[in-house]
Formats: sequence, C-alpha cells, structure tokens
Amino acid sequence: MNEICTINLLTRNDEINIAKRIEKGIYNTQFYIAKLFKSIYFFLNQYLLVKKGKLRLSDLIIGFIDYSINNKLIINNIYKLNKKKNKNSNFRINFLNNDIIRKKFNCLYIQYKLLDKYIKKYTINHPYTIFELNKLIKLFMQFKLVPKQFNYLLKKIKNIINLIKNIENKIFDLCVNYCLIPKKIFYYYYNNYGTNLI
Repeated sequence: MNEICTINLLTRNDEINIAKRIEKGIYNTQFYIAKLFKSIYFFLNQYLLVKKGKLRLSDLIIGFIDYSINNKLIINNIYKLNKKKNKNSNFRINFLNNDIIRKKFNCLYIQYKLLDKYIKKYTINHPYTIFELNKLIKLFMQFKLVPKQFNYLLKKIKNIINLIKNIENKIFDLCVNYCLIPKKIFYYYYNNYGTNLI
C-alpha cells in the first residue's frame, strides 16, 4: 500500500499506446486464426447456431470493420451504442441490418468452400491456393469478434494441433520402433511432410 502514491498515473498518450498495442494484439491473433483456415469452419458453424436460434449474434460478433475511401475507420455495429462519437473523430459508426450481416457471412462461406476445393485440387502450397487463402483471410479480418470467440476458436485450433502431433508421434513410433528405420533416415524423408505447428 505504501507504494501506491509513488507510481505515476498513466498519461493520455500512455493510454493511447496501450490501446494501440491491445488492438494490434487482437488483429494479429485473428490473422493467425484465419491462416489456420479450418478455424473459420468452426466460426461458420457458430453462425449456423445463430440462424437456428440456439445462439445470439451478439455472442459471435460485435460488428464489422472496414476502411472508407478517405482511410477513415468504419465500424459497422450489429447493435446500437449508448455513446455517440464526435463528428470530427477519425472513425464513424454505422448500424447494420440483417441482410448485410447475412451477405457478409455468405461471402465468407463461399470463399471457404472455394479454398477447400482448391486445396483438394492443387494442395495447400500451390500459388492458386495461397491466393484464395489470402482472400479468405481478408474477408475474415472484417469481422469484429466477441472476445470469448477468440477463446473458442483458439481452443479448437489447439485440439487440432494436438491431434496432428499425436498422429505424427504414432507415425514415428511405427516407422522407427516397429519397422526399425534409423532416425536419421526417417527425419530426412519425413522432414518436408511433418507439420511446423507449435
């Protein structure tokens, strides 16, 4: 308690810098979630629950983020806010109707299915597939997610990674311990086929 008065309070610039760092962290988290595109499958399944009335849309997203021609941030909210922003602010708030929300989710679904088709046809590392993946990421980054959605999607991703790692360990055990393939030879041939997920 004696140390409370010795610590300087945050200035306005300090608060702005912290807010920017938080926003950057949220952006990077959502970006890497989108790169593991299967997480978007779980996100779209959540929207199906919304359409069936088993989940509220406000439990899934806050709204959509976009940039206008004048590079001003546009926040399209699905519900009204209590506070009105200043007209001179560098961003403005629009309110969405159900048709726009449905269109956004449909575009994301169509792009996801297209990417899935390209992966099956060309593999994940093909230039065509990478191009479609970048389009999917761009669409997904427009969604402003509710914080608990990050927890849900990250948990799903973690489960997938653990499953992949368990399968890789079983492959290693089968090849090295049962088929008696030397470890150096196994790693030499398997190096380009294993996952690099952490």
